[in-house]
Amino acid sequence: MAKLNAAIARRGKLIWGGGCVLFVGALVVWRMTAMATPIVHIPAVLLPSPNAFDTYRAASAQVKDRAAIVNAAYTPELASRYRTPMLTLTDRVRIVDENRGAISTLRVGLHQQFASPPASSQYNPGNTYNNYTFLAKLLGFESDLQATRGQWDEAGSSAIDAIEMGGQIPRGSALTGRIYGSLYQAIGRKRLWSCIDHLSARATLQAARRMEKIRCSEYAYSDSLQEAKWAGQADLLLRFQANDLFIYHPQDADDNVKPLPGPVAHLLGSIYFSVHTKQQTMRDFSDYMDARIRRSHEPFTVSRPDVPAPHDLLIEWVMPFDQNETACTNQLCQNHLLELSLALRAFRLERGNYPEKLQLLVPRYIASIPTDPFGAGLPIKYRRNGRSYRLYSVGPDCKDDGGKMIDAGLSADQERSRHYVRPDSKGDILAGRNF
Repeated sequence: MAKLNAAIARRGKLIWGGGCVLFVGALVVWRMTAMATPIVHIPAVLLPSPNAFDTYRAASAQVKDRAAIVNAAYTPELASRYRTPMLTLTDRVRIVDENRGAISTLRVGLHQQFASPPASSQYNPGNTYNNYTFLAKLLGFESDLQATRGQWDEAGSSAIDAIEMGGQIPRGSALTGRIYGSLYQAIGRKRLWSCIDHLSARATLQAARRMEKIRCSEYAYSDSLQEAKWAGQADLLLRFQANDLFIYHPQDADDNVKPLPGPVAHLLGSIYFSVHTKQQTMRDFSDYMDARIRRSHEPFTVSRPDVPAPHDLLIEWVMPFDQNETACTNQLCQNHLLELSLALRAFRLERGNYPEKLQLLVPRYIASIPTDPFGAGLPIKYRRNGRSYRLYSVGPDCKDDGGKMIDAGLSADQERSRHYVRPDSKGDILAGRNF
């Protein structure tokens, strides 16, 4: 009996020991599989040659007196707030004249294809686009000076140059390029609205057709999200391969980003990856971006739910910085309203009155009528009132208020901002009044 009990005990220990070995082995295999660097397909980028991206970099390197350009951008209100002296007209003339070379180089880029290098390249996209801002401002100053001299057609052309440049910038870029491109377009639109009533018939028609060309070449928001997905996946792969959450990119030197000491970075990485698997992190990020891409193809509506972001510290770090969706949609809306306003003016200058309906603008003035980005694919709203008209979008509340413009009702010293378009704005976006 004793020998039988001993044999049973030995067998039990062997079974228990074997089970432990199998469990540990399975755990090790699972961990090795889960911690293996995921395989994802990120398409190779084929950059055009010549590339307007490089031409604009060359132009921005030619810019002189950048501090003066920044100061020249101040309005009287901002100059007073920041105690910055306003530049005189003579100063502005000097700034434009000494930057003729940069402006000339910039205009070469307008006739080239544009594609941003991938974010993992030697260039820092954010720093590069920030330098491009000086170019857009120079075009704005040039337009202002031409308008001051009564050269309205030239002023309008310079303004559209800024809009066209802004339309190029998002191509091949993650969402950073779209944000900067929106800024450049706003600089141009502001000037074009100010001189639209002074343009000749020929210049008005040319401006309408240029705006239509910009519309037809718009880089879709879904494409920017796709670029952001690939950029985020590439960033995650670098961190996975180095087992380092705080991996240092060489281009970060432009932003004065300092790397963490190696041992500290690896320790924090080890702690993180002991809890989160690389496979799951990549899967969660990719699924999140895919959901946003699918959502971007849907018409803009108030009731669409937001895509919930994963609760993962690493994913939050690589998540693309983005404008709110209302701001992106409004940029398209502003361009469409400006295009139609130009076409309507061209129609009136040739025929003596505004058309009864927008469709009469086709095909002489523009080839097609732009839709309302806030209106679920429906056309922009238009109503002729005698010798004037009302042109508007239904706005972010997606409700047709008959052309009653957005008005936040702020104090008098905030006259311009009271008509800004915000996610919670109520009312319609009136052409030339809401921005």
